[in-house]
Amino acid sequence: MMVNAGYCIPFLEQFNAHGSSEEDRVSMLKELAEIPLNETAANNLENESFIGTLTKMLSCNSHSSKSASLKCIKKMLAFEGLRTRFLMNERTTIPALLSLLKDDTAEQQCTHDALELLLSVAQTSQNLELDNEPAVFHELFSRDNIQELLEKIKTFANPKNKILLLQLLLELFQKSDASGEWILFESNAMSPLFSALVADENSEVRMYALKVLYRIARQHSTDIPLPTFPTKESIVSSFVAILTDGNRKIEAISAAAGIIGHLPTGDQSIDEILQTSNVLKALEDLMSYENRSNELQENALGALLRCTKHSKLEFLIQVSKLLPTLVQLLSTGSPLAKKCTALILDNLAQSQASSSSSFQRLSLHRKAWMKRGAACSVHGSGCAQRLVCLVTAKAVQPLVDMVGIMDSGASEAAFSVLDTLFGTDCDSNATSAAILESRGAWQILDVLERGALPVRFRALDLLGKIYNHPSFPSDKLKRFEGVLFSLQNSSEAELKSKAKVLLIELVSKTS
Repeated sequence: MMVNAGYCIPFLEQFNAHGSSEEDRVSMLKELAEIPLNETAANNLENESFIGTLTKMLSCNSHSSKSASLKCIKKMLAFEGLRTRFLMNERTTIPALLSLLKDDTAEQQCTHDALELLLSVAQTSQNLELDNEPAVFHELFSRDNIQELLEKIKTFANPKNKILLLQLLLELFQKSDASGEWILFESNAMSPLFSALVADENSEVRMYALKVLYRIARQHSTDIPLPTFPTKESIVSSFVAILTDGNRKIEAISAAAGIIGHLPTGDQSIDEILQTSNVLKALEDLMSYENRSNELQENALGALLRCTKHSKLEFLIQVSKLLPTLVQLLSTGSPLAKKCTALILDNLAQSQASSSSSFQRLSLHRKAWMKRGAACSVHGSGCAQRLVCLVTAKAVQPLVDMVGIMDSGASEAAFSVLDTLFGTDCDSNATSAAILESRGAWQILDVLERGALPVRFRALDLLGKIYNHPSFPSDKLKRFEGVLFSLQNSSEAELKSKAKVLLIELVSKTS
């Protein structure tokens, strides 16, 4: 073989010659695909005509030409110089590979090789910001291309090719956040993924469908839209089956929990599937998993938060048994875990018995599980009707600590929970005392001075409720006055207006 013997130039001249037949070129490529290729030979093959002809052969009618070209390109992409030539060439390889992939008449092996090449390109690319990348990559990550690839999940009969296709989609979504944004606004766009998860006979196909769905959910904070087919009940039941299957790998269970946390809210049929003791037990196991990562814990808490929305009292009573664990997570969890935990506590703190029968169930639950003893100073006699008491659960201190963390989402969630202690059935004076005993004045003033705009509003509201308390430190009161003065120069009109009202009250009080 000429290339193997170091005769690259004669090989290229013969291959590129106008008189060379397609059969001759196929034969030469087959030989080239079989031999070891060193760096020197690879450098010599960086020939524009050779690369252009190889790319053209991907689009010809002959299956043997396509196959021979694919095998050689696969070998050559291992070399940086050739890789750059192929991917950046004007007649780039990527569109040709995508066309081959979408060709229903292509042989399964050609489809397989094309998928492997595209997957290799995606895996070895850097995380992409498409505006800064060569136009050659835009087609690979484009909405139209991803939409077509999703549809191919339904038409590929070969499980190996379907797995490669799902792996390719996973890489595309991982490398570019923007590539999956549109999918959340079209209810049926993910239908092929859900169908693969629910109905595919191959377990590995189902696993990769789960991974792709999880990647989409993890990247974006909005709810995942469910398609008209498969039915939402079958989809949610599939996630629950994975979550509650103790024999599955923890990666799959965590992914199922992560997706459950992004399911649509306000749907009774979904709520009924999720709000069961089996689901709660599985989430509790995840939260206490010995080698849990932040991601696993966040997924479990996100799913639990979703389950507590629009929930019946019976389910919330079961969730409230996790109160000690939840309070601990306010101190030990990641910022996202703390945020989810605070929002769960917010849901629990606002729940109370609304009828005599529910009151009886709640009273039995409190005696058996809470053992809180005397009513707290904040809720008084109404404490008996509450599902949880944040004061007796010792949640006030970690919530106060949490408002001061840099993550604005977690901080705002903590403010929301603390605000439940100022309800109409609460003693606001006792609430103020509990917050101030936890060094709340210092933490909240810090947020008012340096926090993001949304949490500064929350800090101002809370300080307006507690600054009149006798135990509010005098030095912090002076600092509060100074901050209110500085806010008169704020460009945010509403914040400035609220600060002005409080400043007038404060000056009037101290004068």
